[in-house]
Amino acid sequence: MTRYLLVLLPLFVCADFAHGATLPPPLEAAVKDAETRKATAEKAGVEFTFSVHTVTSEDEFRLRYDPAATEAWTLESPETDKSAKLMERMARRDEERTEDAEAPDRRLIIGDLRELFGDRIELTANGPDGRVYRFNLSDKAKIGGGGGGQNFDVSEYLTGELAIDADNRLRWLRFFAEEAFKPVFVAKIESFDLKMFVDTVWLDGPYVIVRQVMDMNGSAFFKSFSENVKTVYGDFEKR
Repeated sequence: MTRYLLVLLPLFVCADFAHGATLPPPLEAAVKDAETRKATAEKAGVEFTFSVHTVTSEDEFRLRYDPAATEAWTLESPETDKSAKLMERMARRDEERTEDAEAPDRRLIIGDLRELFGDRIELTANGPDGRVYRFNLSDKAKIGGGGGGQNFDVSEYLTGELAIDADNRLRWLRFFAEEAFKPVFVAKIESFDLKMFVDTVWLDGPYVIVRQVMDMNGSAFFKSFSENVKTVYGDFEKR
């Protein structure tokens, strides 16, 4: 059903609106740090190349993105019918991208965290390595994806978690379903778990997603499916 759901690029987007919860001081410091780093990168007009290594339940792909190249996406391996179709979709997505839409490199940058939070935030872990906060998503936060001709938003069914280290630096984001849900009439998701690990990849740079793991199980069109997708982003280089 959703063969490449949330595989190649993070697809969560956040609308601009007033957040609902007052953030605890350590979390506020981490969010402010991410915002400042992103704003600095945007002011400098930073663009960057990166590689993508995705392993799904059935396939494995290695791609590279270069914003300065005539064809932004190139396939490093493997050369198969499936990978050729994937490259066609990536090229078409770039052609159809509007001027105000974020480019793939910019979509890896984490900065607008504040708009994700709903009205409840709780500290669920606190130790020498840092803190973990759990929160409900705001009504306007969107986590979506698609595949097989389908696109849908699943944010209303998910709970969020965010981890920061002892220096109040962002480490990972997680979105998961606490119970089964039906995003569309023909599909039922029994379990969903998406975790994104982030880091700064150059001095004073923004936080970017460096690894992403998604597990999803359910059924569609009366057939069961189980998806495990692991994606590593690397070889970052500023242009």
